[in-house]
Amino acid sequence: MIRIDGISFRKDGKPFFPVMGEYQYSRSFPANWERDMRKMKALGVNVLATYAFWIHHEEIEGEFDFAGQKDLRAFLLTAQKVGLLVSFRLGPWVHGECRNGGFPDWLLTKSCRLRSNDPAYLRHVRRYFEKLYEQCEGLLEKDGGPIFAIQIENEYAQWGRQDEAYGDVHIRALAAMLKEIGFDVPVYLATGWGDAATGDCLPVYGGYAAGPWEDHLNPLPPLEGYLFSPNPNDSRIGSDTGVKDVDLSSKVAGMPFATVELGTGIEATRRRRPALAPIDSFAIALTRLGSGVSALGYYVFHGGIHPDGKLTTMQEYRREGNLDAGFYCDLAEKDYDFQAAISSYGRVRPVGKCIHVLNEFAVSFADTLLSSHAIFPTQNASDPEDLTSPRFAFRGRDGSGFLFLNNFCRGYPLAPHPLREYLAPFGIAGPDLEVKDGDFAVLPTNVRLGHADCRFSLATPFLTLNGKDVFFAKTLGSAHFEGDPRDAHLFFLTKEEASHCYRFAKDGKEFALIAEAEAYQGEDGIHLEGTGTSLCKLYPDDPSFLPHARRVGEEDGFVLYEVNFKTEPVPFSLVSEGKKDDKAFYRLDFPSLPKGGDVEIEIPFEGDLIEIFIDGKKVDDRFYTGIPYALCLAPYGRPSSIEIAITPLREDEPRYLEIVPEYENGVACSLKGIKATHLRDITL
Repeated sequence: MIRIDGISFRKDGKPFFPVMGEYQYSRSFPANWERDMRKMKALGVNVLATYAFWIHHEEIEGEFDFAGQKDLRAFLLTAQKVGLLVSFRLGPWVHGECRNGGFPDWLLTKSCRLRSNDPAYLRHVRRYFEKLYEQCEGLLEKDGGPIFAIQIENEYAQWGRQDEAYGDVHIRALAAMLKEIGFDVPVYLATGWGDAATGDCLPVYGGYAAGPWEDHLNPLPPLEGYLFSPNPNDSRIGSDTGVKDVDLSSKVAGMPFATVELGTGIEATRRRRPALAPIDSFAIALTRLGSGVSALGYYVFHGGIHPDGKLTTMQEYRREGNLDAGFYCDLAEKDYDFQAAISSYGRVRPVGKCIHVLNEFAVSFADTLLSSHAIFPTQNASDPEDLTSPRFAFRGRDGSGFLFLNNFCRGYPLAPHPLREYLAPFGIAGPDLEVKDGDFAVLPTNVRLGHADCRFSLATPFLTLNGKDVFFAKTLGSAHFEGDPRDAHLFFLTKEEASHCYRFAKDGKEFALIAEAEAYQGEDGIHLEGTGTSLCKLYPDDPSFLPHARRVGEEDGFVLYEVNFKTEPVPFSLVSEGKKDDKAFYRLDFPSLPKGGDVEIEIPFEGDLIEIFIDGKKVDDRFYTGIPYALCLAPYGRPSSIEIAITPLREDEPRYLEIVPEYENGVACSLKGIKATHLRDITL
């Protein structure tokens, strides 16, 4: 059972650190649900968050659709099978870069005031919620199911007036309705940024490394998300409707400080095309954790593709003269990949592996993190424009805990500082070391790590195995450790090794597996997904854990295994089919696809938009960001050919581009070298 106890969550009476990852069922492939949920779990996620989009289920009034990728119940049952808890974000207005914020078009024609206590509106909402409950019945925590939390509405800041129809009274009316219907859960959430009305729900917050919704074409200023601060508000979320610069520190006093939308990536819009690096998103999650959060919630953790509509397309787009439902987000028709930790096709990106180290740290050391408030030294930078002061915070008490430091700010260099400047306020003596621009770390001081007593370390602990052995990431480039390991083994890994280090369990015993390939645990054993030949490292040694892998040696306490994915070359040919309607068309033919597994096609392109067609039907698209577009063939039945259309990008078009293409006579419209890779999923 999950409960809120003061400033933290508890599960079955014990401290519990929720790590929530958003994965939207109606924007994904059902055949991938179980595999990709298991990948999320391997990356440290223990709570699955998902939106329900009203327009996806009732595009035509009275005609409900819960089939195929919209099969909510099957999705929830899969989460239960995998062992993930669920936070259900059911709106009824959810935004999520969906058409009308998720409202069906027909609802907008009704003579009632939406998102209010107008009785006519609430009647429509009740009917919709009752249909959702039919899908969820028996799957709530009270019934032994995975759903323990429900998020009501979303981004209600612009509706914060406190009268008979708006604000907290409306959120409370929706909560009462849900309970009457049967949605009785221990935790109700509501997004709190911008000082939104949240009723009696727990306010949850967010933070993003870029703002594709911004209504200008200039670089963003230094973002407050890279600061350690008691203020949970990100003033630039949805800043096309105004920067909501408000101090909400008091809103989290005496209750858990939780996030629901820390971006693992960001979408690309027609006007703004950010291209994120892993540290861009990781550093914001790091500062939120150092600022005292008791729950890490990521949006989105798994990218998606907008489903086909019967009447219209389903993406958000700008409506000239009507900002109620379009804002500045003008999305591609199909793409919602979001540069997320896991791609639309289920491929784990470097940002996912990077963030997974932080997730493991939060879960491994929840007892210490959840038993104390954050401390912000007076020397700590408090203004995002301050690029010279140190950025740090401490979570612990009486000098025992973790020192968080972040010397990274996207787009802006930060001044270096001697490490002793961070340590001095806490009376810690450390080595003579400079913290450079881009450095980050979580340094333990006077804390018990498994069976090790640590006075101080320059390395970041991120994993305790079997409650005993401790794994560190050398985030400042050193394995310096002061203390008594007692009967624990200490492993000091590079940042890269740590990002590939997974914790799995079998028969009550935990194992650490370092694998460059994508790894997850299925019912039949440990799975690796990759290509070619790869090495992996296992600790502790146990031949029964990887019964089908070939042992090839030992190294630094690990047993080495070689994995041959037995992949094959993927021959293909590219045929130009000329131009039509100002677009360049190509056909990509695959004369013989390898048997088994999947085929990933990477298509670097320069232009405004790439579109993918199979048998004449558009299945995906992507605005140009400079990051190569990639798709997998298995979700489409392994077709023997696909068609590609490139819309040209003109140099004088109003676009904010972080990676500028090569223009020829003022136009960019080309493919830059296609790569086809055979992927295999094997059980070790």
